[in-house]
Amino acid sequence: MSSPIIITKRFYYFLPILVILFSCSDKGMEPEKDDELAPTPFNLLEIPNNTIEVELMPSFSWQIATDPDGEKIRYDFILDTKALPTEILKSNLSEANFTVTSSLELNTKYYWKVIAKDESMNTTESEVFNFTTIEALPNEAPENFNLLTVEDNSLDVPLKPSFTWEVANDPENDVVSYDFYLGTEAETITKIASDLDQPSFTMSSDLSYNTTYYWTVVAKDDKDNFTETEIYSFITELMPSGVDVPFAIVDEPPIYPGCEDSNDKKECFTQKIVALIDDNLVYPSSALENGIEGRVNCVFTISTTGAVTNIRVRGPDQSLENEAIRILNLLPNMIPGKQNGEVVNVPYGIPITFKLE
Repeated sequence: MSSPIIITKRFYYFLPILVILFSCSDKGMEPEKDDELAPTPFNLLEIPNNTIEVELMPSFSWQIATDPDGEKIRYDFILDTKALPTEILKSNLSEANFTVTSSLELNTKYYWKVIAKDESMNTTESEVFNFTTIEALPNEAPENFNLLTVEDNSLDVPLKPSFTWEVANDPENDVVSYDFYLGTEAETITKIASDLDQPSFTMSSDLSYNTTYYWTVVAKDDKDNFTETEIYSFITELMPSGVDVPFAIVDEPPIYPGCEDSNDKKECFTQKIVALIDDNLVYPSSALENGIEGRVNCVFTISTTGAVTNIRVRGPDQSLENEAIRILNLLPNMIPGKQNGEVVNVPYGIPITFKLE
């Protein structure tokens, strides 16, 4: 008899090993700080997109960008002739504007944008705008020039004076001509000669006696550009009431009191008047307060009776003129001048200079 067969069952048990990893660092448990925010979007303002006929040194502006983290904003200004501009013309601008300091090219299309950046170098770019510069430089007016004669504040000017002025040069060498203006009121002077090709003009008819006139000149080129001078004034000569002989050429000059025995009566006359002016001049307070100084041209006549008459003055300020008149009214009676043995009126002129020390 054969032995019985015994079958043995073996059971195997597998226990999963759970490995739990714990971080020992507290840092990883903190929420991540949000400090990577870029500046807010912003728009370009000036120059608007697709603008044409832009000057060669334009100014640009854009909206102010703000930073969510409160960081300071700086701007990079990009200007290029490429549709995708990359050339930084100016970096780290603190203001939302920029003006070109070197002339751009004529008739050229430019593209521009701005990059706003914060202190963490987070950036926000604007859109790209374009503009086109002017096709050609504008034609310029003639250069400034000065009046020469008749000089400003002149006295005893002849009734048919000749006027002259400097040549006005034109930057483009355009042909320049002149218009001449003259009148008795500065605000309403009238054009009395046009298209003069020389820097001079002579009156063909007499002006009025003892009258204040104002004159100016306008230089113009053939492109209708013009430049005007300042306005000068003058007073014409007195209407003759007898024979007048200028002090410089009269045979026997008027004799100032105290000069009777002088060998050079003309020189003594002048010295006495200068001394009277020096001894009596009082600087007007209003002129002092306003810093006004200058020369007052004075003319008066020693008449056939020896009296000082026809006092006329012209200067930069009314207060200075009034003081000059006051002093001249202090002049004494004199022995009248003579020409060819006959008593004559003798005009005499002297400047009185007011100068602040």
